[in-house]
Amino acid sequence: MLSLDFQGGPTPGREAPPIYRAIACFFALLALLLSAQSATAQNINSSYTQFAPVTIPAGGGGTTTVTPPTHSALARAQEGTMATDFCTASQASGTGDASDCLQAALNYMCNKTTNGGGLLYIPAGVYNVSKTLSVPCPGIEIVGAGIGARRSLNASPPVKGTVIHALVGSDANLPVISANYAGTEDYGFGFSIRDLEIFNQPGTRLGAFIALEHYSVVTIANVALEGACTGISIKGGNTINILNSRIDSYDLAACDGVVMTGRPSQSYRQLDTVTFDHVVVSVGTGGNCYRATEFVQTVQWNNTICETKGRAIKASCDIETQNNCPGFFTLLDFEVESHEPGGYKIIELTDLIDGFKMTDSWIRGGSPDFPADNGLYIAPKRFPASATNAITVTLANNWFKYAGGPCIYVEASHFSAVGNHIYGCNRFNIGAAGIQLGSSFATVTGNIFCGDDTLGDIGWTMAAGGMINAGVSYTNWTGNVFSKSVPGPQNHVNACQAGVINNSTTANNNTSNNVGP
Repeated sequence: MLSLDFQGGPTPGREAPPIYRAIACFFALLALLLSAQSATAQNINSSYTQFAPVTIPAGGGGTTTVTPPTHSALARAQEGTMATDFCTASQASGTGDASDCLQAALNYMCNKTTNGGGLLYIPAGVYNVSKTLSVPCPGIEIVGAGIGARRSLNASPPVKGTVIHALVGSDANLPVISANYAGTEDYGFGFSIRDLEIFNQPGTRLGAFIALEHYSVVTIANVALEGACTGISIKGGNTINILNSRIDSYDLAACDGVVMTGRPSQSYRQLDTVTFDHVVVSVGTGGNCYRATEFVQTVQWNNTICETKGRAIKASCDIETQNNCPGFFTLLDFEVESHEPGGYKIIELTDLIDGFKMTDSWIRGGSPDFPADNGLYIAPKRFPASATNAITVTLANNWFKYAGGPCIYVEASHFSAVGNHIYGCNRFNIGAAGIQLGSSFATVTGNIFCGDDTLGDIGWTMAAGGMINAGVSYTNWTGNVFSKSVPGPQNHVNACQAGVINNSTTANNNTSNNVGP
């Protein structure tokens, strides 16, 4: 047997020690692996054409044929489907209209396999879109290269992210991107759009920038919607998540950042479980950062900001059955900055049927000269209040400042307010209080009413910290602080002239054990 002589070479009849035989086997195996990897790498990186030539409409009513460039399998696995493979040079450079080529890419994704779907990557650049980009099937993920320029396509340095420039085509009310699964009994399952901007010269393209209808499990993340009259429209569906995004309608009047409603014509008609997390929305005069109507169930806001010349949230119900009115809203660290002209209810909820909870939030109702009517207004509109249909309202550790009337007005609820700071109410000098209760069964404890702050911009008094309407009973006001008539930092006076004004002759209203007048 031939063996290795580790002192001079092969020596017949002598075997190598086991450790050296193992080393020899290792290097032999390594050589085989390197050979296989080389062959695999050549196969992966070999060029090939994934798509057949595509014919798309061209200017002047004609057509043009686009032959997609070749890409390696490795690059294709990393990119998903490249939207620009379907575009001409002008469409991909921001000089032509990219509506048709982007639609061709979406159509391909839904037709390439039995189930369709997948990731559509839109590289950095500006894409002019005058039509609606319709998502033909569920399971699509549209991904850009990041948010581009804010409010301007002539930014310096040039745009580096992905910007869809919404132009006005045949109809200014058309949505820009539409994922619509209506007409079927089941929800469309799965849609995502992230890392891009949709831009519009304010007031020109009025349709929703993103329109969702009858979809389930949707994520909109890291998206900027600039100059939108309606940023996002949601009709029916469930498990909708909007994250780390901005919607700007501030320069437009009577526009809504987000509109939510159900689908009455469908068997599955509710819109349920909608979450906003780290979202900033700006709206102009008469607008709503968020508007909800019938068949909207659970909605939650986390760490969100609303800049408004109208309302932050408006929920209403225009149908005959109370059970189909908006359901339960939860606000955590929700910040509202209300600007001129004022005169609106910042959070206006009518005929909410399940409940409302707000914690650790900041509601600033305008300015001293142009305050909102109320910071929070909850009252029935179509359906009279009663002990059987009252909702649960919980306010904890919030900050309310400025209102022409009461900062908080509540009817038709079982109400709890704990640890809030409420001041600057009654700007219209109408005898208003910080909290006005129009419903029975309430606990108001540990709150601070009236008082000034370091801005020193409140130069008027409040009639009282709290007010109980006629006929209201079973309310408990304890452990609250009602500030006295002492000047604030700027020698302004914002004091409670009374602690709690009780206008009810009904028994069981406790207003003792508070501090102040």
